[in-house]
Amino acid sequence: MKLQEELLKRKIKFETHKAIFGQPDIFIKPNICIFADGDYWHNTEKSKKRDKEVNKVLLNKGYKILRFWEHKINSDVKKCINKIEKSITRLKK
Repeated sequence: MKLQEELLKRKIKFETHKAIFGQPDIFIKPNICIFADGDYWHNTEKSKKRDKEVNKVLLNKGYKILRFWEHKINSDVKKCINKIEKSITRLKK
C-alpha cells in the first residue's frame, strides 16, 4: 500500500495485480512489474524458488522486474519510488 500511495502522490499511473505470470503487485505500462515481497513469506526456500522462476519467465517475455523487500519499503518508500521512476525514465529513452 505504501508504494501505491507514493505512486499516486507522484501521479504515476499503474495497475494492481496484473493478470500476467507471477501477478505483480504493481504494473506500469508498458512492461514494468513491481513486487512487494514480504519479509517472512518471501524468505522461505519455496518462495525464493518461485520468485526466481517468476523473474526468469517475465524477463524472457521482455518485462522489467523490480522487487522490494517489505522492510525496505517501510524504512524508505521514497527511495523505492525513485528507483521505479528511474526505470520509467529509461523506458522513455
